[in-house]
Amino acid sequence: MALMPKNKEDVLNLMLSGRRWKDRHPETELISISMGEVGKLSRILQELSASSHGFVEVIGESAPGQWKIEEYMELRKRLSGKKGICLIGFMGSGKSTLAPYLSELLEREHFDMDKLLEERFAMSIDEYFQKYGEERFRREEAKLLKELSGKESLLSPGGGVILREENRSCLKENFYTIYIKVSPDTVLNRLSKGKNLRPLLEGKMNSKDIGEMMEKAKSLLRESSGLYIWRETERAFPNV
Repeated sequence: MALMPKNKEDVLNLMLSGRRWKDRHPETELISISMGEVGKLSRILQELSASSHGFVEVIGESAPGQWKIEEYMELRKRLSGKKGICLIGFMGSGKSTLAPYLSELLEREHFDMDKLLEERFAMSIDEYFQKYGEERFRREEAKLLKELSGKESLLSPGGGVILREENRSCLKENFYTIYIKVSPDTVLNRLSKGKNLRPLLEGKMNSKDIGEMMEKAKSLLRESSGLYIWRETERAFPNV
């Protein structure tokens, strides 16, 4: 639902309508926005309007009343009361690509958990999986997440970080967490270009299997996040 409001009452009516609709359809995602300067505040108050998405300016304004992404994320973080910002999503969703870009805009230190773990292990994650197994890897991953909690930073963990309940609790308590959503075809296209096959995708490098894995992870990703971002294209980030 999108509205070009004539006054503040129009903005409030849209937010109230969204809230009422969402209460009747809790499992369906809703996007509601008010355009222009008068509707600008509605875009950072998703909890009231029940909108699961916001629209922000990354490179160039595409609609009136947009927040710049660095302004938006800083405001949302302050509203959440959390120190850290965390990007979560399925493997290949673009966390590691988007995070450095946002880190520079927000002037925050960026921690890529997979890279930190590989430095700690002195081997690739694929090699660690093969040598020690997934359970031991997940314990080390959970340990590192706790170490990074409470910092004024921007974090990009691996796609499986949300599988453990203790990690989901840690994310909700310590980070303003953003779920980056992409399609199975996008994941397949991106990961097919990589040098190393992700351990969890061995024998499953096709859209059907990836889609089934994403569907299973969706509820956990939603549970851990406070905002969704669609990122199906690289065109918005030409310098990354």
